[in-house]
Amino acid sequence: MQAHPLQHFAASYAKDSPFTTKGLRTFWEYRDLGVAAATHGRFRAQVLRATRPSPPGGTGWHFHALEFQLYYVLRGFLRTQVEGQGELTFRAGDAFLQPPGTWHNVVSFCEELEMLELVSPADIGTVAGDPGAADAPLPPASAQRFTASYAERSPFERGLRAYFEYRDLGTRQGSRGLVQAHVLRAANPCPPGGTGWHYHEVDFQLVYVLQGSITSHLEGQGELTFGAGDCWLQPPGIRHCVKAYSDDLAQIEIVSPADFATVDVANGG
Repeated sequence: MQAHPLQHFAASYAKDSPFTTKGLRTFWEYRDLGVAAATHGRFRAQVLRATRPSPPGGTGWHFHALEFQLYYVLRGFLRTQVEGQGELTFRAGDAFLQPPGTWHNVVSFCEELEMLELVSPADIGTVAGDPGAADAPLPPASAQRFTASYAERSPFERGLRAYFEYRDLGTRQGSRGLVQAHVLRAANPCPPGGTGWHYHEVDFQLVYVLQGSITSHLEGQGELTFGAGDCWLQPPGIRHCVKAYSDDLAQIEIVSPADFATVDVANGG
């Protein structure tokens, strides 16, 4: 990804962040997570949810002009037709990476549908058409490949921290190293003193809490506690220390690039 202006910290709390109808589809409403402003338009993250049953025929075939697009289903289900993949069903806990220029048609969804969406850049283009037509618009070429992660088939494994478990969402391979996304959950109680102060050498880091709660001390922000539905953008290089978390903690972490270093430091000064 291209060089970006300095990011700033942003937090979105579920109780304070309303859904609005400002978005692409009239049958969905959107909760902006504040990422577009914090990254100066480099990324956009939002939660979208259905407001009524899916329309006959679905969204219609279309593709998006962008650099990256990831969905994680928070609740409910959707069925989507994806060129080269057929018709796929995604339920709560499932995720999929949709490469730039992928023709698709969301054919149906339940009224309880909620999804987390992350795209880059914040402002994207949407092109409708018939992919089988002779005069169909030509999507941009991409080296990325469509990747799906199903909750019931994806195990949790050990990772950076011994007291956490991680479920890889397959984005490293699908995005060609552009993005890494995983679900993290508590495996053991928080150690005395927490994780210790550290920072990550990344270009982008977003955390969305699925369940439970977590308290983290972030450089320049103090101690903050996040619960289910809360989200924060952690700017590159910000020092932080996870102080506490609940036994049922589960959260999504999305970082770019996929490979990065974690640097331990003496304190948050």
